[in-house]
Amino acid sequence: MFKSLRLSDTKLINKKENSLFITSYYISIKSISHTLSLIISDIIR
Repeated sequence: MFKSLRLSDTKLINKKENSLFITSYYISIKSISHTLSLIISDIIR
């Protein structure tokens, strides 16, 4: 009983960490693409 409870707890924690990782990954990609577009527009000018 206790073991299965702990297992579900770790699964929940993993899910939270995964969503956090995905969010930070998404944010970093957006910032990188923003920086790239700035550089490209600077080159074009």
